[in-house]
Amino acid sequence: MKIHCRTMMACLLICLLITSCTAHESEHTPVTSGSPTAVPQLVETNIPTQDTSPTLTETLASDGPFLLLQTDFDVYQVIDFNLETITPIDLPDSNEQYRLAGNLSPTGTQILLFVSEDEVQVIDLSTGGIRKTFTHSNLNLSQFQSDQAARAAWEASPESTNSADDMLSAVQSAYPESILNIQWYQDDDHILWVLTGSETSTNLFLDDLQTGERVQLEDMPGLVQDAWISPDGNDVLLKKSYNFEPGTWQDDQYYLVNINRREAVLISLPEDVKNPSLSWWSSQSIGIIHQTALTGGVHFSIIDTASLETTQIIEGAFTFLYSYSGSFLILLQDQEEKISELSIIDLNGHELRSNTLNQLCSLKAVFNEKIILNCETKSVLLDSDLQEHLFEDPVFLLSLSPDGQASVLVTRTDSVSLLDDSLVMSRSLTLDGVPLEIRWLPDSSGFIYRTQGELHHYDLSSEEDKLLLVSDLYSDYTNMNAVWMNPN
Repeated sequence: MKIHCRTMMACLLICLLITSCTAHESEHTPVTSGSPTAVPQLVETNIPTQDTSPTLTETLASDGPFLLLQTDFDVYQVIDFNLETITPIDLPDSNEQYRLAGNLSPTGTQILLFVSEDEVQVIDLSTGGIRKTFTHSNLNLSQFQSDQAARAAWEASPESTNSADDMLSAVQSAYPESILNIQWYQDDDHILWVLTGSETSTNLFLDDLQTGERVQLEDMPGLVQDAWISPDGNDVLLKKSYNFEPGTWQDDQYYLVNINRREAVLISLPEDVKNPSLSWWSSQSIGIIHQTALTGGVHFSIIDTASLETTQIIEGAFTFLYSYSGSFLILLQDQEEKISELSIIDLNGHELRSNTLNQLCSLKAVFNEKIILNCETKSVLLDSDLQEHLFEDPVFLLSLSPDGQASVLVTRTDSVSLLDDSLVMSRSLTLDGVPLEIRWLPDSSGFIYRTQGELHHYDLSSEEDKLLLVSDLYSDYTNMNAVWMNPN
């Protein structure tokens, strides 16, 4: 998982919030009126909007569930699906939108917020209070010397055609981005972040919010660009370089960092790599796409994290790659022949099963052992033997419920259906618009969906569709900036 938090992602105070809403003239329940200071027609809703901005403790006194979401450029609110209310939430001020995903704590009770270019606050969502403040202002930032780092970058990339000024500019651009990396680790008491380690490097640190203890996890050269925690939380896949410009990869170095031992080991990459892509495949293995492409890539290998031995799984080009029942599901689109080749390969690179479809198809979803492909005029379902069955019209959205018992299917012909756990249609759904995005409630009792400019809630048991919000923010193709929170 990336730990990218950028300077412009900073902070959010909602100091002036809408609560002036007009009734939506439809079959829906009318809205309650709000305060006279609200922004006109910013949000309409058919569930009550709080007239004031109460404290979070007062707002979140029910059992929820609670959705924290952005409803306008600088407006954030909380929807309580138990009390059926929408309430403004007071958070630090921001001139830029703040991305909520990835910054909520593992239990959903706290959130990381950038309140300035060099200050991060940990906010307790149950009280609105500040639990911890991280700042680079109190640290010796002058320790980092960009001219020395530029020379180190030059030595790390002897074949680079960049001038000395280009190297210095790249380092000066990468350094502030590097020290703004921060993320939660394992629980609500530990945070991984990046500090200056020497005149030429930044390094990864682990902070304990309870004890105040801080430990340095690695001292490798270069600037921390990205870090991904292993599924079991024991290791970190760390990427370091001096130049963060897209498409520049020659000085990239990848390390396996063990959290408990506080040591880092350099990962040796295959000789034929070109702009490679690395990611966790399991807690014991890391996948490498040797040469990345717009979709898929060329050659794929697995590194065993215990032995650091590399096994090549795919030789040649592929379009889609997916983990499938302990093996690899591979799809190759042959644009010239207009066919799609599907295969399942084991961990040693041996082909187990294969099938060729006489049309161009793309991988849409994998549920249990069922594979859904979108083809030119239809969607098809393949079983574990890769046998093909007609599924539906081409799929636009397919959203699985948290309990795995149901799915909502939206086709490109705008039909909407509820499917059971076998992906068989349970019933057709009549909604107040075609969903552009779907998010299930945590208890799988229903889902919210975004249409052009509107947000709705559909309850499965009552089959009731409620309009929640109307906002221009929901009129583009960007997904909702929202997270399920758990302040209690």
